[in-house]
Amino acid sequence: MPVWPDGRPLSVEEVAREFPNGVADTADIKILLLADRLQVEWSHRDSTGSAEVPHPNHQLPSQLRVRTDVGTWKEFKDVCRGGNRGDLIWRGQQQPWRLRTSFHRSGRSDLTRYEHEDLARVWRALTGRTKHIFDMTTLEGKVAFLHLLQHHGFPTPLLDWSESPYVAAFFAFRSPVAPPEGKVRIIRLDRLKWSGLRQFASLSLSGPHFSLLYPLAIENPRAMPQQSLSALSNVDDIEGYLDVFEHAHGPIIEAYDLPYSERAEVFSDLVQMGVTAGSLFPGLDGACEALTHQFFDPATDWKLAAN
Repeated sequence: MPVWPDGRPLSVEEVAREFPNGVADTADIKILLLADRLQVEWSHRDSTGSAEVPHPNHQLPSQLRVRTDVGTWKEFKDVCRGGNRGDLIWRGQQQPWRLRTSFHRSGRSDLTRYEHEDLARVWRALTGRTKHIFDMTTLEGKVAFLHLLQHHGFPTPLLDWSESPYVAAFFAFRSPVAPPEGKVRIIRLDRLKWSGLRQFASLSLSGPHFSLLYPLAIENPRAMPQQSLSALSNVDDIEGYLDVFEHAHGPIIEAYDLPYSERAEVFSDLVQMGVTAGSLFPGLDGACEALTHQFFDPATDWKLAAN
């Protein structure tokens, strides 16, 4: 089925109008799945063509640009104080992992099946557990439902972001277990610049995209305190996709790798800011995590400040 880049299917009349010399009764298509790429060849009437799609680079280490001049928590806080905060969004990761959605990390790739089969089954299973019935026929309802799933651990093609660098820092330093390389990562994306580029709100029927969304916080009390928004993407290799746009439009995204050894100082500052598990995860789970940090966390230096 031919579709517009935004996912809307083309009618037969639109295909004939948009491609007056490209409509054929039949066409021969050959698809080859090679070790490093997907190769497509086609022919119809007197025309032939081919295209290649490289194998995604998701198994490679992250290739984001890392700010080498910012290597401590103090230096990172200095960065956060400068610039126009409203132009930027942030993401915290416990390791310098390559950017991938939880859907793609699961090994899945067919978003059409995910959208029309998986989500329908999950919606039926969870409707009896929510006070609100999500309207999956509207974009707002579907995105709000996906955002709820994302915040409760079900794989989605969303990537979490926050409008607060300190919320991102909490998620980066959250684990009491040190990462193998001793570094956590905070990522900064220029929201203003990216929002002016290619944005769609489609799961499956669209061209490749990485689109910022602002889901309704329906039945999702975590969304507001986390100052959260999401990026919806049908691209596995998000970093490679963003790199193409950076070459054309200049810097859009950068990373800060901070030493995990500063975790005690970080949590001491975050507690004073009110950025704790108890505030970010309303309910018993968040309260218990906050108390666990307070009484059992190896980072003991900030415990007195938390009392």
